[in-house]
Order: sequence, then C-alpha cells, then structure tokens
Amino acid sequence: MSQTMNDGRSLFDPLGIMDNLRQVRDAQLEAWSKIMIDIVSSDAYAQATGRALAESLAVSQPARQALERSMTTTLEALNMPSRTEVITIAERLINVEMRLDDLDAKLTAHQKALPAAVQSVVRTAVRDAVQEVIQDAVKEGVRQAMATPTRRLRELETHLTALDTQVAAIQQAVTPAAPPNEKAQEG
Repeated sequence: MSQTMNDGRSLFDPLGIMDNLRQVRDAQLEAWSKIMIDIVSSDAYAQATGRALAESLAVSQPARQALERSMTTTLEALNMPSRTEVITIAERLINVEMRLDDLDAKLTAHQKALPAAVQSVVRTAVRDAVQEVIQDAVKEGVRQAMATPTRRLRELETHLTALDTQVAAIQQAVTPAAPPNEKAQEG
C-alpha cells in the first residue's frame, strides 16, 4: 500500500507535503501578482484611485481644518507655539545661520588679508618715519653748516678788527710825531 509520488517520495511524507504546498502557494502568488500588475497598470484603475483620493480629501478637509483650529486654540490657551509659528522660527533661525556663515567667511577672508595689510602699513610708516628723520637730519646739518660759516666769519671779522686796531697802534708808534708847525700848515 505504499503510494509514491512522481519524484519518488511518499504521499504521507511530511516534507513532501510541505514542498507541494509551497509550490501551490508560489503558483497562486505568481498568478495573483500578474493579475494585480495588469489591474494597477490600467488607466481605469488610475482614474478610479484619483477620484477616490479626491473625494477622500474633500470629505476630510473640513474635519482637518476644524482639528487645526481647535489645536491652535488649545496651544494658545496652553501658551505653546503652533506648527506655523515653529516653522516660522525655524526659517528665521536658518536665515540667521546662513548670515552667520557668510560673516564667518568674510571674517576668515579678512583675517587672511590682515597680515599683508599690517605689513604694508608698517612698511609705509617705517619708510615715512625714516624719511622724516633723514629730512630732519639734513635740515639740521644745513642749518649748522649755514651757522658755522656765519659764526666763523664773525670770529674772523672780530679778529680782523682786533688786528686792524693793533696795526693802527703799531703804525702810530712807528710813525714819528710831526712837528707842531707842520700841523698848522696842513690845516
């Protein structure tokens, strides 16, 4: 009384029955899958789904609006922000963050340019200071050079005057005194 199947297994073998059931299940799923793909791919299904969704939204919209109004009222009573207020704050925070990022980028650019600018300013200041010191030194040298010859000339004039006085004194001492008659005749 041993009944066997085509693959050599017994009909009462539990593993054989399970394999048969799996094969039947897979065949049914494959058939249903093909049918559903055909249905879902059709234009009639798309139109029917669109109408059903539109009707569902039209019916649910008043209820949703009423829920939003009651939620807003409740949140105001509890002194809590509504969804729109939170979204507004989030947008403002994003704007602030973007502006901070822009400022950070500008600050970084200025920090990179700062050493070169400082170096340029320092070079210009040092060059100007050196030029001023050189100009002051030249002015002082010219002033001293101009003062020295004038002072030397005054000293020389003083010496010459003293020499003239001495020469005159020597000439008077060397020149004999004229007789008194000659003085009268000359006059």
